[in-house]
Formats: sequence, C-alpha cells, structure tokens
Amino acid sequence: MQSTAARQPRARAPSSACRRISPTGPLPRSSGGRKKRSTKNSQRTARPRSLSASGRQQALARARLCYDHLAGAVALAITDAMVGRGLLEWGPEPGLTSGGAAWPAEVGITVPSGSRRPLVRACLDWTERRPHLAGAVGAALCSHALTAGWVTRIGTTRAFAVTATGGRAWHDHLGLPPADL
Repeated sequence: MQSTAARQPRARAPSSACRRISPTGPLPRSSGGRKKRSTKNSQRTARPRSLSASGRQQALARARLCYDHLAGAVALAITDAMVGRGLLEWGPEPGLTSGGAAWPAEVGITVPSGSRRPLVRACLDWTERRPHLAGAVGAALCSHALTAGWVTRIGTTRAFAVTATGGRAWHDHLGLPPADL
C-alpha cells in the first residue's frame, strides 16, 4: 500500500516569472533573464503618438545641437561635403587637411587655438548612426552658423532650421544643394 504523502505532488518553488502578490496588488513580472531594451533606444525607434511629436522628432533628426556642435542630417551633409572637397580627412584619426586648416579662416570662422581640445573629433549621430564633425572646428562652425544667421533655433528645443541665408552660404562654401539642407 502506498502512503498518502507519496501520492501528493511536491510543492515547487515559484519561478521568477510567476506573479507575486503584495498588499497593494500584483507586482510586475521580472524579466526572467531577458535583456531589457534601453530607454534611449526605445525612444529613438518609438513612433510618435501625435502630430506635434512627429514634427519635433523630424526637426531633431534634420538639424539639432549636440553638446556644442551641429548634428543630424544637415551636419552629416556638411561633414560629407568637407570630406568630398578634401578639407577633412575622415578615418580612424579624423583631422583637417592642409587645405582644410585654412578653410575656416577663409569663411570667417574663428577656431580657438591653444586649447587641449582636439581640433576635429568624430561624434556618432544617434538618428543616422554615422559620425558627424565635432571638436573645436565643429563647435566653431556651429557658433558661426548661429551668429551669422545660417541656422536658427526652433522654439526652446535643441532643433535648428536652416535659413535661406544659411542655404546660400552652405552652397557657396561647400557646394551643398539646398535639398540636402
């Protein structure tokens, strides 16, 4: 004859995916070992929920301030144009070419000297996933674009809009077609 204890199933310890109940209600399930998506990635790929949010997202992707330099599709077009004209050497160690070292002064851009900051640095653009121009030259270019009226801020956000004056200036100095801006 079998004993009663042998016929009853054993009690199992609750798994991490089981719902736990607290005095205030059910607790959220744990991830069960799965990696959670980072907040930054989910915001970048999340679809906007309103028309105004969509407009803000498009404006930020087009042109924005990244620390103290330009970023977005406009900054990538500027970087590509500088590389195409031989002003910028883009590789493992980005830098200005001999012609590129004289270009900012020719355009009227003052790059501060005597700083420990590198002249040129690559900064990864989070919307395009490609590097854009940063460093002392990138900051001076952004500062000049703002003071010369080539770009203007959109409201109080980090987004910029390229002005008609800026479109002509980028075309004259780097050969950028207005459609790229």
